[in-house]
Amino acid sequence: MSAPVPAGAAEGFLLLLDTQSFAVRALLGSLAAAGLAAVAVHCRMVRSSRARRLLVLAPVLTAGGAAVASVGEEFLPQLLVPTTGAAPADRLLDLLNVTISQRELGLLFFAYAAVAGVLVTRRLTGLLVAWRVLRRATAAEDERLWAIADGLTASMRLRTPRLVLLPACPGGAFTVGTLRPVVAVDPQLLDALDDRELEGLVAHEFAHISRRDTLLGMVVGLFRDVTFFLPPVHLAARWLRREQEESADDLAALHTRRPVALASSILKVWDCSRGRPGLRVACAAVGPLRLAPADGLRPAPVLPLSHAAKAVAVRVERLIAAVPVMTPWRRNAEVILAASVLLAGTSAAVVVPSYLATIRHVDALSFGYLVPPPQQPTEAPAFATFRALTPDTAQAAAGSAPAALSPAAPAERNACPCVETRTQLEQRVGASGAPRTHGWSDEDYRPYQLSEVGAEATVPAARPLWTLSDSGQQVGFFLVTDPAS
Repeated sequence: MSAPVPAGAAEGFLLLLDTQSFAVRALLGSLAAAGLAAVAVHCRMVRSSRARRLLVLAPVLTAGGAAVASVGEEFLPQLLVPTTGAAPADRLLDLLNVTISQRELGLLFFAYAAVAGVLVTRRLTGLLVAWRVLRRATAAEDERLWAIADGLTASMRLRTPRLVLLPACPGGAFTVGTLRPVVAVDPQLLDALDDRELEGLVAHEFAHISRRDTLLGMVVGLFRDVTFFLPPVHLAARWLRREQEESADDLAALHTRRPVALASSILKVWDCSRGRPGLRVACAAVGPLRLAPADGLRPAPVLPLSHAAKAVAVRVERLIAAVPVMTPWRRNAEVILAASVLLAGTSAAVVVPSYLATIRHVDALSFGYLVPPPQQPTEAPAFATFRALTPDTAQAAAGSAPAALSPAAPAERNACPCVETRTQLEQRVGASGAPRTHGWSDEDYRPYQLSEVGAEATVPAARPLWTLSDSGQQVGFFLVTDPAS
């Protein structure tokens, strides 16, 4: 026999998002900032490195501002499900036919902590692996490399970093560390690159040190791992990696004044990393790779470029193209534009949730599966048949005749005091004590009803925003309003 449900309460589950929680503020703000930033980049409205960096970081900074604005509010969504316990310590959650004692613990919080912990651990493990790889490196003793490094550190006003040679170096060269940076170079490149190309390669790595790209990339990566449920933050992290490479190219070309040599070094590094010596394949990064026909008659097929090859092509095209001179007025205007995007995203994160809560009376947004409650307690058919076929015990004790069996007889008899939950029936365990009514898993929330908020409403209402059906079982998105708020 199923447990009775309070009048007006709906069974099911709700994934509840408070309108003024961090999740909602960060999602709205980062979406607005990412959309405006994408429009500005698509329209080529920003070219300076400072404005580009501020623009690509706008979703991350907006989410960080949302965290500050949401201090004291809910951080994560809340999963509300019907339970059968009366006291908080005895509440039981029937999940996948398994009886789990909730005991005031947030299930979504533990799921979030597990995913975020795995992502952060993977990132920190990658950093440790990079340092362990450097143990195989040897100190650079090439005089040509040190002469180029000394000239660039004086030009870029940097302390000379540690230079090492690492066979099969990923990407040909990379930089790790912030306070004591280390630049690793593949010894194969010392023979493949001439002096100008090697200077461009080293200048690119020194530009990462000058701009503190390693530290910024680590901070943004950790923030992305913690807020993995925000898609705009993932997009911003991808934009940041591309911006760092392009800005490092620009800074290296500015100090060496040889952008074509840097472009040539990029092609040779790409060629060496692919294990194909010579420039024939490397030059194909600028355009589609065409294979010569075997008989000279058929047209040459075109092989699609990989994502890495396209990134190399974009960097090379930027370096060999004519770059217009940036005026101070244009630089300031671009910085103002990027700051305006950041301000618009922050405003969306703060103003829109407050408007929904105060003006539209929407206390929460939710995704749920709700089943309208029955008008009266339902009873298993076995109990109804038992009462219909069994004489009343009180009448039998008084010696009176059994009541006539009729369809109306079961309704006139007392309801069966046995109230078993689904889990108890499956485990063949009888119910004990007074019947318990269904409530929601969090004691801070009362049962919801599927109706508009009226003057007589005393419980929160889950108003359908968009659902798959208009009646009966409803799956979709709901607007939750609490009359008590």
